[in-house]
Amino acid sequence: MVYGYFSIYCYCANLQYSFSKLVFACSRNYGESKLFKSDISIGGSRAIFICHQWGIGIISDYGSDDGSFDLLGLKLNLGIICKPWHLSEIFIMNAITYLIAFALIWQIKFIPTAARKIDTGTLRERFVAGWHFLSERKHLLYYGVFSLFVFATILIASTNLMPRYVYNVLHENGSVYANSEMYFAIGAMSAGLFTFKIFGRRYNLGVVILSLIGAAIFIYFAAFKNILIFYIMHLLLGFANAAIRVLRVTYLFENTPNAVIGRTSSVFFISNVFWRLIWIGIISMPFFAIGDHIKYACWGLALFCLLGAVGVWYSRSIEKINPIE
Repeated sequence: MVYGYFSIYCYCANLQYSFSKLVFACSRNYGESKLFKSDISIGGSRAIFICHQWGIGIISDYGSDDGSFDLLGLKLNLGIICKPWHLSEIFIMNAITYLIAFALIWQIKFIPTAARKIDTGTLRERFVAGWHFLSERKHLLYYGVFSLFVFATILIASTNLMPRYVYNVLHENGSVYANSEMYFAIGAMSAGLFTFKIFGRRYNLGVVILSLIGAAIFIYFAAFKNILIFYIMHLLLGFANAAIRVLRVTYLFENTPNAVIGRTSSVFFISNVFWRLIWIGIISMPFFAIGDHIKYACWGLALFCLLGAVGVWYSRSIEKINPIE
């Protein structure tokens, strides 16, 4: 299972990042590139929303008796009887969807618009090349690393913290957690529509503001308990997460040559994995499994988001002193 998750994550992350960079390289027009990144955000979030809603139906007893389904926290009687699936059936369906995705991706025709040079260097040499590029441009290094802090907190919250938070703090079942993820997806879809309208090309300021919003949301999780506000906070968290991703990727693509974009992303990826491992280790401590102690982890994640905002703001001050050439 660990190998499967690792393979899927590497496949998805590298495919989307590489594809996005290729399309961006083909169009240096700001309007076209921002529309492309917004469309990716909207499409991905729409898929997440549909999958979570489907997941509620196939892994729970909702609809098995009276045909009612839980949609965004609301009970709707659709008259559809849906028996829960076995875990093995869910894994088989998941494998089928990946095969379908592979078949669709195989049909994409790629024609390079510029001469491509294949790098035959070792992994170490490529990593060193990325680090050397970033060490000469500290504002890019700090921006790329600190803008990932919100991503790390959200991934940890989604997979490790929120399931226990819902059960131990809110005293609710898995449908509340699944509905919160759907609100998160709706927020991410709205980010695809409104990010550039709100922030334009203010990439640093936008990430700072959104990171502060993330910190405020985790503070709410730690201090208050209300199901409706819990859903609204996930809506805002989804917007902040996707908007930061759009702004961050756009900024890095515009200021990093194609020849080193993969090398620099390796540096950022390693730093992100490092912080995720640290937080997984912290939240996995027995202390957070006692009663509602998991809410104390929310305070830590809030401080981490705040630290990310400070780091991105600092990168902005460095860029003003040493502007990008």
